Amino acid sequence: MSLVSTTTVSSVAEHDLAVAWCSDLFGREPDRRPMEPSAERQRTDISSVMVDADPGDPAGNAVVFAQDAQ
Repeated sequence: MSLVSTTTVSSVAEHDLAVAWCSDLFGREPDRRPMEPSAERQRTDISSVMVDADPGDPAGNAVVFAQDAQ
């Protein structure tokens, strides 16, 4: 399997706070906001990290999406 892209999505209850925390962590604002409410930062050529608001989800939930070359 050869990966084309990966996106790690963290669900958070307090979106604005999480976006601010990630901005401090990565040293920059989000690179894009593909859908509201989410904020995504590109980490490498093929990987990104996204914060997505989901007040119903307990903190700490995450999912990784991977796309392979076919």
